[in-house]
Amino acid sequence: MSFSKVLHLAEQMERTGEATYRRFAEAASDPDVAALFVELADQEVEHGCAFRQLRELFAAGESSGGGLSDEQSRRLEQVLAEADRRNLGAVWNDTGAARSDGELLRRAIELEKSVIAFFGDTRGALGDARGREAIDRIIAEEMTHIDWLAARLRD
Repeated sequence: MSFSKVLHLAEQMERTGEATYRRFAEAASDPDVAALFVELADQEVEHGCAFRQLRELFAAGESSGGGLSDEQSRRLEQVLAEADRRNLGAVWNDTGAARSDGELLRRAIELEKSVIAFFGDTRGALGDARGREAIDRIIAEEMTHIDWLAARLRD
C-alpha cells in the first residue's frame, strides 16, 4: 500500500471517528462526557485536514516533520501489544451497545488503541523515513485522545 493511500485511509478513518464520537456525545448522560466526545469529534475533523495536508506535502517531496519521543515509542509498543486487531469496522460497530458513560469511554479508548495499532502496523511496512515520521505524528495525536479519555474515565 502506498503512503498516499495510507493517508487517504487515515482521512476516511477520521471521518468515521468523527461520526462515532458524535454518536457517543448523543448517547452520553453526563454533559461533561458529551462535551469531551464533541471535542474529540472536532479534533477528528482537524486530523482529517492534517492528513490531507500531509499527503500533499508528501507528494511535493517536503518533510512531514514529527517523530515519536522515547516515551511515545514505549507507549506505542504497549498499545500494539494490547490492541484489538479485529477489523476496525467491527470495533466501531461494537460501540453501539454501550449502556453507561464509563462504558462509552472504555470503548472509545479501545477504538483509539485499534486505530493506533493500525497505524503502528502500517508504520513498520513503510520504507520511506518521511512516511514513518508522518505516521508517528498520527500516532502521537491518537495517544493524546487516549490520555483525555482515560483522564475522564478516572474522574
